[in-house]
Amino acid sequence: MERNTANGGLVLKAGGKLYISESTGAFGTVITDLTVAAAGAGGGRTLQADGWFWFMNEDGRHLYYSDQRRGGALYRSGTDSHEPELLLDVPCMNLTLSGGGIYYIDENDGKLYRCGKDGCGTEPLTEERVLGYVIRSDETLYYATAQGIRACIPGSRYEERLTGTPAAGMISAGDRLVYADKERRYALTVLDIQSGAVGAVYDDLSPNSLNTDGRYLYCANRRNDSTIYRVDPEQGRIIRIFGESADHLHVIGDELFFRGQDGWFAMSLYGGQASKVAPNGRAGQ
Repeated sequence: MERNTANGGLVLKAGGKLYISESTGAFGTVITDLTVAAAGAGGGRTLQADGWFWFMNEDGRHLYYSDQRRGGALYRSGTDSHEPELLLDVPCMNLTLSGGGIYYIDENDGKLYRCGKDGCGTEPLTEERVLGYVIRSDETLYYATAQGIRACIPGSRYEERLTGTPAAGMISAGDRLVYADKERRYALTVLDIQSGAVGAVYDDLSPNSLNTDGRYLYCANRRNDSTIYRVDPEQGRIIRIFGESADHLHVIGDELFFRGQDGWFAMSLYGGQASKVAPNGRAGQ
C-alpha cells in the first residue's frame, strides 16, 4: 500500500467501489459503485464524498485517509456508510496500515509516528524529519532523512544506517529499495536490502513519481517531460510506455492509474493504450 500512498494515495478500489481524488483544486473525491457498473446499469452510480481524501488505505471494513478539506487530519469512514470519523486532529501524510496500526508523517514536525487504528496510542518512531519510509512484512522500517536511509525495528534496539545519501520517493520492490538519489541529481537508484549495496543507477531517469508491480518499476521521468517509463531491474531494460506528462502513478491490481494533463488515466500493466477515466469511473474520451 505504501507504494500508492507515496504517490498521494489518490486512487483506491475497496468494497466494490472506486475512489478517485484530485491532486489540486477543490474537486474533492468521487466514489463509483463498480458492481453497478459491471451490471451495465449506466456505467455505475457515483457520489461526491464528504471530504477530500488523500493517502487512502483500507482494511476491508474502513477507509483511512488524510482529509484535505479538514486540515489534513486523519479520518476513517465505513466503506458502506461513508460517515467520517475523526481519529487524529493533526495534519497527516503518507499514511500506511501495517501490523494493526497506522504509520504517518506529521506535517507539523516532519517526524514519523504510529498509532492504533482507532487513533489512540500515538508514539514517535523517529527523532528526525522523514522524507519517506517503507514498512516490510517483517515490520522492519526503512526511512529516509536528510542524512541518509536508515533501517530499524520499532520497539527494539536494532537500528542501522544503510546510506549517507538523501533519498526521495522511496518504495520497496522485493528485496530492493528504489528511490531518487538527491546527490545524483535525483537519478533513479536501486539498493539491495540484504547487502546494503547500490545495485543500479539510472542516470537518464529521474522520477517525480515512482511505483512497482513487484517485477517492473514505473517511473514518471522528469528528464523527459514526466513521460512514463517501465524498467526491468533484473534485465536492465527500459521502455517508454506513455508519451505524455504524468504524475501520481498508482498500481492497483493489473492496472496503472495516473494523473495526466487533462484528467486521470488507466492502462493495463500487460500493455495497450491508456484510457481516460472520467469522474464517474467510466472509460471516456
